[in-house]
Amino acid sequence: MNSSDLIESRPARELTRRGFLRVAGGITSGALALPLLLDACGGTAAPAASTSAGGAPASTGATGSSSAASSGSAAPSTASLYPTYSPLTGGPKPDFPAAGPLYENGYINYPLHPFDAFAGAPAPGKGSTITAYTVNYFPPPTPYAQNGAWKQVNKELNANVQFQIATAADYATRLATIMAGNDLPDIVWFATAPGAASALGASPDLPKFIELTAEDLTPYLAGDNAKNYPMIAALPTNAWKNAGAAFNGKLYLIPRSLYAPGFIFLKNSEAWTKAVGADYVPKSSDDFLRVMKALNDPKAGFYATGSAQGGALGVTYYSSLFGAPNDWRLESDGKLTKNYETPEFKESVGFLQQVWKAGLFHPQTLQYNNGVVARSGFTSGKWAIWLDGFQGAWEDVWRQALHNSSKPFNPLLIPPFAAHAGGKAQFFLGPSQLGAAMFKKASPDRIKEELAVFNWLCAPFGSQQAMLLEYGQAGIDYKVDAKGNPLPTAKGNPDANYVPWKFLAQHHSTLYVPDIPNFAKTLSEAEHILLPIGVTDPIWGLVPGPTASAKGFVITKTFTDGLQDIMVGRRPLSDYDSLLKDWQNNGGNQIRQEYMAQLAKAK
Repeated sequence: MNSSDLIESRPARELTRRGFLRVAGGITSGALALPLLLDACGGTAAPAASTSAGGAPASTGATGSSSAASSGSAAPSTASLYPTYSPLTGGPKPDFPAAGPLYENGYINYPLHPFDAFAGAPAPGKGSTITAYTVNYFPPPTPYAQNGAWKQVNKELNANVQFQIATAADYATRLATIMAGNDLPDIVWFATAPGAASALGASPDLPKFIELTAEDLTPYLAGDNAKNYPMIAALPTNAWKNAGAAFNGKLYLIPRSLYAPGFIFLKNSEAWTKAVGADYVPKSSDDFLRVMKALNDPKAGFYATGSAQGGALGVTYYSSLFGAPNDWRLESDGKLTKNYETPEFKESVGFLQQVWKAGLFHPQTLQYNNGVVARSGFTSGKWAIWLDGFQGAWEDVWRQALHNSSKPFNPLLIPPFAAHAGGKAQFFLGPSQLGAAMFKKASPDRIKEELAVFNWLCAPFGSQQAMLLEYGQAGIDYKVDAKGNPLPTAKGNPDANYVPWKFLAQHHSTLYVPDIPNFAKTLSEAEHILLPIGVTDPIWGLVPGPTASAKGFVITKTFTDGLQDIMVGRRPLSDYDSLLKDWQNNGGNQIRQEYMAQLAKAK
């Protein structure tokens, strides 16, 4: 009997936290590995404030502390468990308005006079201490005792919020320890692991742990009940769905909403313009190969491309050009097809084999094992084409390319195109969420207080609250330029940016980076290119089954390592079919069945 069978055989009331950790395994073995958040934490300056897509922020005067509906029967469908999406209105007018929930509002400057998003309302807290466990992808913040910005946030919350902060390296181990103990923090944030279907990707048994320890938020947030917490209700529905916030008929988690675009192809605009013209878009994969050859100049130490992101030369993202699925595709008969199983994916492997054979990859490509280091190769002018994340990563790439390169350039989008002339272009979307938070079981009054605090932490772009959370105290942590933009001082990052408020709760992301000319405009235009042709993954929001948790990483790595061997000439393309069969027989087919069972149950 394996660990998941043991869990299934026990009544829920017999499963203690400590017992769960003994039998579930996986947590400490790295199953809660954290995402490659290059696009979430690329820069060193304090990040841009953000707001809900689909509508500008507003001062609502709501505190979220009003009574929630009394407990009752679970909603009849998962969709009805999500909060009714209510984009905020009013507030600063965006320079580049969002076209819908998946889009972001874009701003050139911060408003000169930030508004009070809770004008006239009492503080959300009741003077109590709230403990929260989360991750931090930045250096440690200034300790609370010396941190005026953190103290000011707590003062305005009327709550003593204290973090148990883990680094990316020790997050999984510390989380396992916390879950096994008897002193669970009030709030626990689950980071979405790379390749996981939801924030519940730590283990197939994690939902059982949540059911035992987490408060059912259905009476407070499902449907129109969320209007009591308008900042939370302004989080787009796809973030709730893709985070796996609702399962087994109840709503348990609150997502950290994120932009929708996934990885993009960026170009060194100076080199691209010189080779083929500023606005040239390849017409096919053959034409793309021609463009790459035109860019390649080994004698000058400059190559067409280099890759570390996504592994295996970035084949997953190249496969989007050939029409492959975004991880999985749900067929009309209810069957799931893995991207590896399609001729389109195999064709993308053959294409990259040609690129490698032509000497178009930088010779150090296979030596890069860190995306941040590899990124610097692109920004310093070693190659012309680079794959990276949409927003925060693009921001960091752009800033580096302008300031750290001997030949400054603007890294701009290569719009998606079809590998076959006349075909339909597509783009792989991301899951629109970074993770999700659960609240420990508590009295209704306590849960209402914590939800009101979360509501405050989701204050929108342009508000005094967002300014304090993201930039700290005026005159100490930042100064304001003539246009209203906050300029962080030496204390700004440690006092404000490094306190992990945004890895607990925050408004939906927005486009605002004032030190990069045309940033908001460029990314807003990019969203209008990418989102209409975006392709999702049908398993987002599902819980990886026991096979995916136990074998998924190993069989995927074995397969992609074999693909890389093919692409760099160490194995023939004819080996592809045997690699695929091994993936299927060693767990891939079972993983498919486990996801299909969940999809069938969700109907």
